[in-house]
Amino acid sequence: RLIHNYDGTIVGVDLTLPQGFRAEHAVVLGEIGYIYGAQIGGGETYIYTWDRIAKNYLAEYPVGDTEVLTAWVSDSVYIVTKKGMIKRFTGTGFGGVNNEWQFPTVEIQGQINAIHPNGVSVTENIAKMLVDFGVIANDRLVSGFWNFDMKTGNLYNAGSVRNTTTRDYAQHELAG
Repeated sequence: RLIHNYDGTIVGVDLTLPQGFRAEHAVVLGEIGYIYGAQIGGGETYIYTWDRIAKNYLAEYPVGDTEVLTAWVSDSVYIVTKKGMIKRFTGTGFGGVNNEWQFPTVEIQGQINAIHPNGVSVTENIAKMLVDFGVIANDRLVSGFWNFDMKTGNLYNAGSVRNTTTRDYAQHELAG
């Protein structure tokens, strides 16, 4: 929760975030940094904006979950929460009408196991994510590469990674 500027040595704390917040990563849009992470011990977490100069954050925005797994910048800032919600920053907060999409985890009340903060690349309005659902027993939740089209809102599994313990290379067995 303590943010430092690093220029070869740590001089002092540049920004102190609220107690119980664990900062994990940040993205920058324009001159503003969006710091995200998790709320230690549960409860709703926030995204904090910072101009990277002041000793205080500019604003805090609730995300409706205990953790933000990853974020990326395109036409705005997008986030993915632990429950599987994809939310777009509207200028006044994250989500809202036409600014929220979801992984199938939301429907089954599950959670995403992991998305590395650097595990997203954006090409031509398509966010490509490497998503780990863990051991959820659901055919709609195949860990692997997921694509999110920011223009249409389509979210789909685009492929899997090689499974080294069996020979199916992480694909489901065909029925016939």
